[in-house]
Amino acid sequence: MTGTEKVLERYNKRKAEGLCTYCGKVPAAPGRTKCAACLQRTNEYTKRYARKLKKERRCTICRQPLTEWYTKCAACRAREAERYKRCKTWDVNLPLTK
Repeated sequence: MTGTEKVLERYNKRKAEGLCTYCGKVPAAPGRTKCAACLQRTNEYTKRYARKLKKERRCTICRQPLTEWYTKCAACRAREAERYKRCKTWDVNLPLTK
């Protein structure tokens, strides 16, 4: 079994048991897969990392260097715009695309 498979197995086991999938010590917050403490910890890390990327002038999604004043590169902005457009014109008959 590879490392990724072990991590996925541990995640699924904890989720099925209703435990925090991050620490595995306490029950997950209602409607979430992590406990309140782990949610706060990962939220703070994500914000700190995003600030670091912005300071380094890197895309906050793909980490490529930025050439413009945006916080996302042109490719990531285009993907985000397409995703937004699909959500705004949601049709249950449309196939899901990546």
